[in-house]
Amino acid sequence: MINAGELPPANQVLADIMLSYWPAADWQPLLPAGWRLEDRPEVRRLYDDRGATISEIRYQQANGQRNLLSITQFAFHYRITIQNLGSE
Repeated sequence: MINAGELPPANQVLADIMLSYWPAADWQPLLPAGWRLEDRPEVRRLYDDRGATISEIRYQQANGQRNLLSITQFAFHYRITIQNLGSE
């Protein structure tokens, strides 16, 4: 059984999922002052104003598509692993 006190805030999980799918350019103007979003083909990282990694999102390139693999949230100490089922 999972204690609700051990779960990360639902709004934070949703924000991280949104961060993984929305284009990086759409996020840049929404970030707090001094924060930055680095986007590369296989990884996207969110850094705070001190340069600490807040979130790391991993992708896999397959068939010309960028598929989400995992989200690691360092500030809230959780990781989400995604299993892509394909487009059947």
